[in-house]
Amino acid sequence: MSEIAVDFLLGAGLSSRLIAWYGNGYGGYSHAAGVLADNKRYIDAHAAVIDGVPKGVRVRYIDTERCVKRVRSAIRCSLTEHETWEQALRFLVGDPYGDADIWAFITGRQEQSPGRHSQGHWICSAAQLHALRKLGYIKKLSVPDHQVTPNSLLLMMEAVGFKTHDMPPIT
Repeated sequence: MSEIAVDFLLGAGLSSRLIAWYGNGYGGYSHAAGVLADNKRYIDAHAAVIDGVPKGVRVRYIDTERCVKRVRSAIRCSLTEHETWEQALRFLVGDPYGDADIWAFITGRQEQSPGRHSQGHWICSAAQLHALRKLGYIKKLSVPDHQVTPNSLLLMMEAVGFKTHDMPPIT
């Protein structure tokens, strides 16, 4: 048996606090990152250069992702399911970050206007949602994937059977 796991983090900066607040109020999360089987690395989409790793969808070491709060949402699965999930994330590595989408969260402007979302650009929660869809955990939603916040994704994962537990912050 294996495990699919996604960490949800709250960053210390103002933009992280605004993202966490959007859709959840106080106490939410600003980032979602897929945990690789070695439990030392994430595959995630990030808006910043972290420890020399460029922004966009990348493989990053967990201990470089500073946060003030963190939980892990996980579900047991077969090795084949885990490989399918990880491959879906690895397929995105190198894709750019969805800057326009994140600013839409911060400003509250989620409407579909021309040029707002760029195909092939990913925010953290949409990248994780993409991988979970490959296994059928989450089906079609009433909103586009690039409008799913980390808080919304966490609730969806819990609703389909993922178990969430506290993790120590990364300082």
